[in-house]
Amino acid sequence: MELHKSYRSMTPAQADLEFLENAKKLSMYGVDLHKAKDLEGVDIILGVCSSGLLVYKDKLRINRFPWPKVLKISYKRSSFFIKIRPGEQEQYESTIGFKLPSYRAAKKLWKVCVEHHTFFRLTSTDTIPKSKFLALGSKFRYSGRTQAQTRQASALIDRPAPHFERTASKRASRSLDGDHSDCLVNTPLKGE
Repeated sequence: MELHKSYRSMTPAQADLEFLENAKKLSMYGVDLHKAKDLEGVDIILGVCSSGLLVYKDKLRINRFPWPKVLKISYKRSSFFIKIRPGEQEQYESTIGFKLPSYRAAKKLWKVCVEHHTFFRLTSTDTIPKSKFLALGSKFRYSGRTQAQTRQASALIDRPAPHFERTASKRASRSLDGDHSDCLVNTPLKGE
């Protein structure tokens, strides 16, 4: 209650900015989650985000593969694979596999990873020349702007600061210290 009162002096714009600053620090902010199993059959969650591929078990992050260490992203049937650059003590690249619920889930995860890997790592996307010969594998390529291109284009736009007005919402005087018993709604649960 006291914390809420300390923000009273903020303008709505300042409150929005403070909210966004706090939201981006949350560990799960911007993480796209996918159910999977490791190669031993243990249930895990794979998270794709701007920094890389995250592995969660029982809501706890157990591994992280940053995009700069990821050399190759692939899938075959319902399996998803990443090839990792060797570490300082390692001599060889390693391939790590995960089992997804279906072929479609593996392909979707692969596509999301390719998009994130390209968008957050590269300064521009490559244009692949069309070959007249039969090519094996997927022809999917991320074709949008990268983060670097978007920031560069945005910096070149000369625009005035946006102007908008907020209207105060209706507030009851008891909202900070009332009992709110008149606000409860009886909603039946399933099976009742």
